[in-house]
Amino acid sequence: MTDFENYINSNVAFTDKRLFDLFLLINEQADVIYKKLGIDFPVSCSPTVLSLSVKENSTVTDIAKALGLSHQLIAQRLKSLLKLKLIEKQPSNQDKRKILYRLSQKGLEQALKLDKYCEGAEKAFIDLLKEVGVDLQGTVNTTISALKHIPFHERYEHDE
Repeated sequence: MTDFENYINSNVAFTDKRLFDLFLLINEQADVIYKKLGIDFPVSCSPTVLSLSVKENSTVTDIAKALGLSHQLIAQRLKSLLKLKLIEKQPSNQDKRKILYRLSQKGLEQALKLDKYCEGAEKAFIDLLKEVGVDLQGTVNTTISALKHIPFHERYEHDE
C-alpha cells in the first residue's frame, strides 16, 4: 500500500470513503453468492425485490418511503427489474395516474432465492461481526440517528 493509500485509509476525515469501500466489497462478494444461488438481479436491487415481496402493487413512492431511498433511485431499480422481467406494472384502478408494481412469476421465484440468501447472509454477518468485535449494524444505526439529530455540516461548522 502506498503512503497516500495509508493516509486515506487511516484518516477519519475519509470515513465516508472507507464505508463506501466496504459497501462495494460486500456487494462484489455477495454477487458471487447471487450467481451460485441463481439470483438474476443486481445485489443493489435486493431491497426493492424484498419490498415488493412483502407488499405487492406498490408505487414508486411506496417503495421509496419503505426503503428510505430517493424516488429517482427506486425508479431506476424498477426499470432494471422490468427489463429482467422480474416485475410487472399496471395503472391503478383507483387513480390511472399511479403506476403499480408487483413481482412477476419469475420475480416471485427470485424472491424465494433471495430469502434463502438472506438467511445465510445473516449468519455470515453475525460471524464476521463477532470476529471483528464490533456491532457494526448498531454502530451504523446509532451514527445515522446522531447525524439526523445534528447534521454533519453543523458539527463541522461548530468546530471552526
